[in-house]
Amino acid sequence: MTNKPELLPCPFCGGIPVITKHHKEEIYSFMHRCPVVGTISRDFRERAQDHADMWNTRAAPADDISPVIDEPVAFKYVNPDIPWPLFYEKKQDDRGKWEEIPLYRHPQRPVVTPDRMDLRSCDGSQTYETKAWNACLDEFKRLNP
Repeated sequence: MTNKPELLPCPFCGGIPVITKHHKEEIYSFMHRCPVVGTISRDFRERAQDHADMWNTRAAPADDISPVIDEPVAFKYVNPDIPWPLFYEKKQDDRGKWEEIPLYRHPQRPVVTPDRMDLRSCDGSQTYETKAWNACLDEFKRLNP
């Protein structure tokens, strides 16, 4: 009997990810096909619990979660027969079995980003991964001044 680690549901869709053992080696992979944000996967790890620890780590909820404005900025519609939600800017009339969930804008809070990388290859130039990582951080900063 194997001791499977407990996984929290996906914060976006509510689904549970899968941790699978490699067919020949004692290593584990992690996969979750989220209909909201797309496929989430991780590299192989020697312990399944390492994947669970990574997945179950959540940001602490904010103290003040009251909306900035009282009116919803959009509406999410969920149907138990369809695995993905629909989003509309305006309220939809006569949606049948679709549950309506109003969405509110909340105050922006500062985001702490990771440090820039300075990994160098043998010839002293930055590696491809370093350039990509730093470009991602630069784009994040540009979009979130």
